[in-house]
Amino acid sequence: MSRTPRLSALADAWSVDAGGEEGPDWTRLRAFVDYLGRHPEEAAKAIASPPAASGSHLMDNLLAGIAEKVADDAGLRRPSWTAQITPLDQPWEGLGTSRTRAANAAAAPPQLAARQIFVPASSLWRQSA
Repeated sequence: MSRTPRLSALADAWSVDAGGEEGPDWTRLRAFVDYLGRHPEEAAKAIASPPAASGSHLMDNLLAGIAEKVADDAGLRRPSWTAQITPLDQPWEGLGTSRTRAANAAAAPPQLAARQIFVPASSLWRQSA
């Protein structure tokens, strides 16, 4: 039995609050990324299968961007399924002042920025020592 987490299992790692705002489950996403940080040899297996459509274009893009960054960091070919996910029409920046949002955009991984998701890499990836 494989214990490798699969990105495809994270299609439900988001929620919508009472005001209609979508929000990723950062804890589940970080756990996935942390696991691959400790077990980079399992990256290809972890990102190979496409997640089911989540019902959230934001979440679909976030998962595709994570898969692309994991692949790029591991020197792997990006999974073909990520090309099927069209980038967001409008930027997603999260909350904060205009200065905070600008700093987050500058610190966003290029794989997420290309999908119009502007959160700093440190939201998901630990800083290397």
